[in-house]
Amino acid sequence: MPDGKYRLGAYIMTNNTEANGGAAGLFLYARTLGGESATEADHASPDGSTWAFPYSVDFNVIGGTATIGMRSTDYASNWSAVGYFTLQYLGAGEATDIREAVRNNIAEMEQKYIDGVANTPHGQAEDDAYQAMLATAKEAVENMAVTNDSLTSLVKSLQASYDAMTASAAQYVTLDERIQALWDLWEGNEVYKDLNIPDYEDYVGGLQDKYDARTFDMTQLDSIQPRGEQLWKECAMGLLESGETDDATGMLTNPNFSDGNTGWTLNGDGNFNATDMVSEVWNGRNWEVYQEITGLPEGSYKITAQAFYSPSSHNMNSWHESYGMPDDHKSDIHGYLFGTRLPCPWCTSWISRWPRSPRAAPSRKSRGAARARWGSLSPATRLLRG
Repeated sequence: MPDGKYRLGAYIMTNNTEANGGAAGLFLYARTLGGESATEADHASPDGSTWAFPYSVDFNVIGGTATIGMRSTDYASNWSAVGYFTLQYLGAGEATDIREAVRNNIAEMEQKYIDGVANTPHGQAEDDAYQAMLATAKEAVENMAVTNDSLTSLVKSLQASYDAMTASAAQYVTLDERIQALWDLWEGNEVYKDLNIPDYEDYVGGLQDKYDARTFDMTQLDSIQPRGEQLWKECAMGLLESGETDDATGMLTNPNFSDGNTGWTLNGDGNFNATDMVSEVWNGRNWEVYQEITGLPEGSYKITAQAFYSPSSHNMNSWHESYGMPDDHKSDIHGYLFGTRLPCPWCTSWISRWPRSPRAAPSRKSRGAARARWGSLSPATRLLRG
């Protein structure tokens, strides 16, 4: 793009009325080496129908590049639209001087840092790099011996360092979530929360220390959860072998489905869903959901689970109307709980006609079914010897 001044135009649409927040939070913006220019939408839908209004924003291009678009920030709805973009060149004579643009860019970044990044956890190394580049840019913009091309390059480097710092802030949010999940794996577990597990505590505590000091190596971010879960299983096995507990649930991956269906595998047909701390398989007739547990000390084990089996029906959820009637095979139970690969897996399931407990089971939304609830019955169990 030729350097100079431009006007960006577009229609922004919303179906929010003024009472519902209107179009506030929707922005038409342009970002260049001279900083960002933006116009916030301010026309609400008069009646809740789709309502479009034209907006424009003027901006200066330095170095031939601009990023343009629409942005949503704290918008009161989950739907909006934009269209009919236009771009008008207003001429080089109206363009801002490059040094003035760089000063504006520096001032804008400093304010954004104060208002946002400075108050959120982020990498100390990224912060140091940004502060060093900021100081260099400030010095260069006041040095008339520095060429426009050099200033353009410096502004690009400054923007890149700022972007790296804000990206690290987003990564620290993820880091905090994963650390808290590892703490909860221990502290939220009634079996293990009062037991001494020093290796696990040292690992998670070390992550917490690096988070607090803002020195965590983000290249290791994706390894936190698998490493923590593996260490947890190793510690759980150690507690079993030492006799400190006889509960082996810690050897399972995601036993309560709090992390969706992670750790579990569906073999066969049907749709496998996991939500609200339970799982379901529906629209399937030949399947199994399983996980393989390794490293178990030899001995006898008992598997306990709470299960609900819903028979197929040609009249949606009215199968209970014929349940127990002679020759009604739709009510036969075909659900199994198993703990080995024996050829005759042991089965225990039950049918509960009406909800009797507030603990929710998954809803079958696609079948229009009412939300199911766990019945107040004893959990199914399977005793294994090995």
